[in-house]
Amino acid sequence: MLGILESQTCAMNLILEFFPGLREMDNFHPLIVHFPIALLSCFLLLDGIAFLFNSRRLSQVASWFLWLGTVGALAAVAAGIQASLTVAHPDAVHSLLERHRNFGLNTASLAVVLSVWRLVSRGGFSRLGHFVHLLIALLMMINLLRGADLGGLMVYKYGVAVEAAGIRASGHAHRDMRGELQGWLHDLLHGQHEHGHTHEHDHHIHEHRY
Repeated sequence: MLGILESQTCAMNLILEFFPGLREMDNFHPLIVHFPIALLSCFLLLDGIAFLFNSRRLSQVASWFLWLGTVGALAAVAAGIQASLTVAHPDAVHSLLERHRNFGLNTASLAVVLSVWRLVSRGGFSRLGHFVHLLIALLMMINLLRGADLGGLMVYKYGVAVEAAGIRASGHAHRDMRGELQGWLHDLLHGQHEHGHTHEHDHHIHEHRY
């Protein structure tokens, strides 16, 4: 039993070493929340196209995005509520946090309604039913975007759950996309050159020892 626990601890340490950002997180809400945003957005887009072209097959594909997005939304809400109870935040942010929570709960609730509706109907919508379904999905997406916007506001303006780095006073700014790409190529080539040089140097040392 002790060996199993030690193996799990070792595995977790390796994971956290490979993902240093994950190690610094106070909670998993920022890690989870991007999945429902992407999945539910794809659902609305695909289902809208399916409605326009009356494509049952595409509507079935959209259903899977909805169901997976609903699971992600429920997980994100659960993690977000846990975060709101444990992450320190200033009084000025409390009302923003409550609104962010409410938009998240609205999104998850509407996603559940849409998911149950599609499961019960098995995708057999009338044109009017599909149109109403899309209107609810659009309302869900509005809540999702408003919640995401407030989440970004809390992080980027008020620094909730973020350690202050002081970059405005003493940091540096990146110039443009071209400069970023040039920097990436330079680091890539320079890193490979250094790796090759180090490997060659180690090889010479190995030969010298023998």
